[in-house]
Amino acid sequence: MFFKNHKAALDYRKRISSPKVLKPLVLMTLTSITVILIAIVIAPDNDYGHYFSEDHRSLSESGFVTYLSAMFLAAASVLAGISFSRLRSRKDWYKYFWLLATLGFGFFFVDELFWLHERTGWWISESTAVPDGYRNWNDIIVIFYGLAALLIMAGFLPEILRFPWVIETLSIAFFFYFIHTLIDSTQYLPYPISTILEESSKVFCNELLALSMLTAFLGIKNSSQS
Repeated sequence: MFFKNHKAALDYRKRISSPKVLKPLVLMTLTSITVILIAIVIAPDNDYGHYFSEDHRSLSESGFVTYLSAMFLAAASVLAGISFSRLRSRKDWYKYFWLLATLGFGFFFVDELFWLHERTGWWISESTAVPDGYRNWNDIIVIFYGLAALLIMAGFLPEILRFPWVIETLSIAFFFYFIHTLIDSTQYLPYPISTILEESSKVFCNELLALSMLTAFLGIKNSSQS
């Protein structure tokens, strides 16, 4: 039954006209690169990581790079919600992937702006020592986010495979998530270049997540018209 669902999903995918993803990909990537370059160029006193760094005094991210990252997550949440609304009359449980995506991206949007996992990590650190091999509990929580997302995707893989370009864009997003998490969890004393690379990888990850939900919405729309 497991492989039968995957084969049926791939067969269904072949009957859907593939959405055109090149233009939105180029537009979103150019936007990301432009914002990143502006943040580097206008950084005060040659502090190139200024708009990529964290402001521990205000408990918020400092800089418009973070706002761009959050904007992509908000877009992903909205698009996933629209997709779920179009599929909620379906009888199978796979449709709930889009509801989980809506809630998940919405949660990450709030986390991005209000430091939810940082606050949680600091709270845990007050009573529990950090396991060997990790910098802090914040990194462990971020790794947990990624593992939880992978498990959800594995459980709902037939649904993800149903629509063109969704699995591809999600896979690239997770590549950037891996780069971001690797840098974040290994840099005990971050340098400006590592901070820029870490936050840029997060921007590109969230960009691809938004693009994946856009391709899903277009695929669902095309499937309803076929």
